Amino acid sequence: MTETEQPSVPLSVLLADPELGLRQVAGPAEDRRISTVGTTEIEDPTPYLVGGELLLTAGVRLPRSADGIDTYLRRVVAAGVAALGFGVAPVHEEVPPELAAACDRHGLPLLRLPPATPFVAVGQATYAAIAEARNRELRDISRAQSALASAAARPDALQSVLAQLSAHTGAWAVLFDAQGNELFGAGPRPRLPHRSACATSPYAPSCAPADVTRRTDQLLPRRQRITTEAST
Repeated sequence: MTETEQPSVPLSVLLADPELGLRQVAGPAEDRRISTVGTTEIEDPTPYLVGGELLLTAGVRLPRSADGIDTYLRRVVAAGVAALGFGVAPVHEEVPPELAAACDRHGLPLLRLPPATPFVAVGQATYAAIAEARNRELRDISRAQSALASAAARPDALQSVLAQLSAHTGAWAVLFDAQGNELFGAGPRPRLPHRSACATSPYAPSCAPADVTRRTDQLLPRRQRITTEAST
């Protein structure tokens, strides 16, 4: 996750939580990422949405006509809502079929919330999962930084740092000199055209410089570069 990305959790994590009892009843099967949970019972919630929401509603103000429901779905999809959760009872005994059909048309996952699942419980589970994912990421970063620092202290520092960098990113890590010549490399190598592009233009988008630790930067001569590229 980069600094500009919002912490999020895959929708599949919430669907797999037995205590919530959520079930997807419409929309695409691909996994969406949920960054926040919102609750609304107004006809047009778009002024209050930021994108990435699992939007929960009991359908209190849900339009009665299929055209009205289609307009509602079109608005929330345009606002960037990641998924819609519909709580059954006491307003609706079941998810309205018109809503399910509209979610299919607009490509929005629709979840059924059972009567026993409070909306607040969905929010709590979401934020707990996001916090756990963030803590796990921080632990991984800490371990990677420690491994890079240890590698930098070895006699074969450059090769060791590249090996650790590749191991922790799953990418090909390579050190070029100022002329674009490969000095050292580690990890699964990409296809030859990609490697040639790296050698001739190390700062191309497909070969962005790796974000390594300050200690690693100090080991490298100023006119040398480390880049990483996924081996696709």
